[in-house]
Amino acid sequence: MIEIRPARAQDLDAYYRISLLTGDRGADATALFAEPKLMGHIYSAPYLLFARDLCLSVVDEGAVVGFCIGAGETTVFRQTLERDWWPPLRAAHPMPDLSRRKSWTADERRIAAIYNPVFAPRTITDRYPAHVHMNLLPRYQGLGIGTRLLQAWFGIVRTRGADAVHLGANPENPSSIAFWRGQGFVHLPVEGDRRTYWMAQDLPLT
Repeated sequence: MIEIRPARAQDLDAYYRISLLTGDRGADATALFAEPKLMGHIYSAPYLLFARDLCLSVVDEGAVVGFCIGAGETTVFRQTLERDWWPPLRAAHPMPDLSRRKSWTADERRIAAIYNPVFAPRTITDRYPAHVHMNLLPRYQGLGIGTRLLQAWFGIVRTRGADAVHLGANPENPSSIAFWRGQGFVHLPVEGDRRTYWMAQDLPLT
């Protein structure tokens, strides 16, 4: 039976695993990485560690199979990671050689992201200060679980005073973009940014 519950500290390994198993445009990225934790370092672990009150886990027969995570104030969260999360990761992972950027491995691209983490521009965060991120293992997608999970997360972030939320989707993952559109998110084009498909919506405090 599928359960949606508040995240726990012991979910961390599962968050790392799910980030990797969905890291190739929603598909398994295991074969792409020599260091399997890199995806989780960027996309899930810091939320569990620094914003656990806004993390929900999906559990099936005792195993965590998905999550919905985010931050109520993106700017504050970004500052927290810059102070407490990225420095030790940067110390452990030298910045890849920029002169051979076109031939970077998947590991090197993620390491570069540790040095230059992607967050929405101020034009978005000023208007939509909260942000959300969701991952479900493939076998749990398309079953309505994502909608239930997102609505539960909305309920929590509203209690924290958030009235608008944004997200960054992979432009090469049309099924993900279609899901978010179905949840009421609209595209917010950012000139010159082709790497991220920014989306947002208002959250009435009801």
